[in-house]
Amino acid sequence: MNLSEQIIRNLNNKERLCEQANIGTTEDCFNVYIATNSPVETPYFIYSATDLDAFYSAICLEKTEYVYDDCLSQALRFSQREKLVKFLQEPDDTEPKKTRWQVLLIEWNRNNPNNKIDTNLKMPNYMNL
Repeated sequence: MNLSEQIIRNLNNKERLCEQANIGTTEDCFNVYIATNSPVETPYFIYSATDLDAFYSAICLEKTEYVYDDCLSQALRFSQREKLVKFLQEPDDTEPKKTRWQVLLIEWNRNNPNNKIDTNLKMPNYMNL
């Protein structure tokens, strides 16, 4: 199974979706969440509409790129990138001393213990996606 198929399988499996670590919802109503025990080696997060068939994208945590580059991943429009960056830079609702970016990294490690990343990782410039 290739990377695209693994991510899509995770997204399409409603049971797996319930196991995702929800980071929150951007002001334009897109969800940001982390996969639980992801089979994908590249650390990533999902940016999606509530209806996954309407819009979703897998975005790398460590660099400014989509996790996979094919017809299954949708590129964010400029306004979506703006709102995503703003959202990630804001204080988290449940941990106000941390930004949502910091919480995103912590949740990746918590939910993917076999593939941890540095929690001090600087946020890539997602405006360049």
